[in-house]
Amino acid sequence: MSDQSLPFRNKSVISDLRREYKQCVSNFAEDIAQVYELRAKVYRANREFKEGLGKDIDQLLLLKRETPFC
Repeated sequence: MSDQSLPFRNKSVISDLRREYKQCVSNFAEDIAQVYELRAKVYRANREFKEGLGKDIDQLLLLKRETPFC
């Protein structure tokens, strides 16, 4: 049996596997970066909501609770 018939002794197969692996790692890193960007945007939007409109809603609910039946 020659070395060429064994896939892991064939340099082109190893080269292809390395290239595929590097591409997968690169894609994964890009995906993770996008996830963190989106997470930061969601966190910021939630914080802005809580500081703005969310606070107003809380105040309205408190006022509604304090007033007698309408």
